[in-house]
Amino acid sequence: LDKEKPKVVFCPDRIFKVSFTNSPVWVNITRPVFTDNVGIVKYDPPLIDGKYFTRVEGRNMDFDAVDAEGNWARCNIKVFVGGMVNREYIVH
Repeated sequence: LDKEKPKVVFCPDRIFKVSFTNSPVWVNITRPVFTDNVGIVKYDPPLIDGKYFTRVEGRNMDFDAVDAEGNWARCNIKVFVGGMVNREYIVH
């Protein structure tokens, strides 16, 4: 019986995208990397290369890796979309 949870090898803390529009913009998501002694059977949600966001300040995105015994590990990434106008951070 495996009781060892997956390990997070790489998890970016924050992702920034400069945007001065209220329209959705594509934000590349650097995929987290996990490893496990018996293998990972599921990512929840599935790993993605990116996503459209409108302006957002610190939206949390959680990615979990689950092994065959149900042990899991989480990578939490904060996404910031916005920009500076006259030294003022603009997020709507």
